[in-house]
Amino acid sequence: MIALALLPDTSAAQTTSPPEPPGQEVDPSNVETPAFPRTRYLDAFRFRFGSGFNPGGEIPGAEFDRYSPNIRLRLTIPLAERAVAQLTGRFESSQYDLTRVDQTGSRVLGPPDSFHAAQLRLQGAYGFARRTSWLFEEESWSVLGSIDVNARWQGNAFGDSLEPSLSLGVGYDTLPLRIALGVRVAGRLGRGGVSVSPIIDLRYRFGDRWTVRNRGLGGQVELDVLPNLMLFATAYESGSRYLLSEQSSNDGSLTFSDDQLRAGAGFEWKIARYLRLNLEAGAIVDRELEIDRVRGPTLFKANADTPGAYVAIRFEVRP
Repeated sequence: MIALALLPDTSAAQTTSPPEPPGQEVDPSNVETPAFPRTRYLDAFRFRFGSGFNPGGEIPGAEFDRYSPNIRLRLTIPLAERAVAQLTGRFESSQYDLTRVDQTGSRVLGPPDSFHAAQLRLQGAYGFARRTSWLFEEESWSVLGSIDVNARWQGNAFGDSLEPSLSLGVGYDTLPLRIALGVRVAGRLGRGGVSVSPIIDLRYRFGDRWTVRNRGLGGQVELDVLPNLMLFATAYESGSRYLLSEQSSNDGSLTFSDDQLRAGAGFEWKIARYLRLNLEAGAIVDRELEIDRVRGPTLFKANADTPGAYVAIRFEVRP
């Protein structure tokens, strides 16, 4: 198992500050555009499914590949002229295929490791000021809020990995600019403690074909080359932390994380009236694997010898 393969002799364990809890992740697929009140009924339903593949990763004494199928469903319900609600469900399963490499160069295929991530989110927005001109002409202001339940786990650690959170922010919308700023407060069931983090969602469209937006802790530039084809270049941080099962961590108190810095490009093609294809590929510029105790020191932390590449394909049903 990749989590156990990373663990060194405990006598050589590092002593650093306690890690962030499971559930704190910066996977851009989990960063949603805020539910602004100006939502059309045709945008009410979106279903997305796809997969990611990270081949060619290397750590001392082992090589590994990662395969991550995922699905997401989003329902948007206009409640009134100025209010809207949005319900989003997401699930992802990541499998690591590990090959051990000994000092002679011999390779032995090890058992795969599977990790899972799930999220249920209820968002709401209310437009308290429309068509104002406080900063620019024809602007709109909104109050945004959401309640989330997240889980990132291995094996039987689902219940202990549950993390509820509450977010509150303000949205601002003009013709070229759309931005939301807020704060997220998350608790940790069964382990106590609270974490606070900022929320930033930005999109700016300039000219007839160019768009710039943030993507988690990174950015993306988009170019509409045809009415049904968009090209993009992107760079962002992608990372996940999972609570390990009792079988892997002995006492159920270890977490495993895989943090990546990615740079890539791709396209989104509207191949039918209600169907879109998104394909992205690039390089993993930097990759850090880590094993921590939930309330204790870091046991292992190292950069991968060969970070590898990544490919992501996604289909989206969008009326």
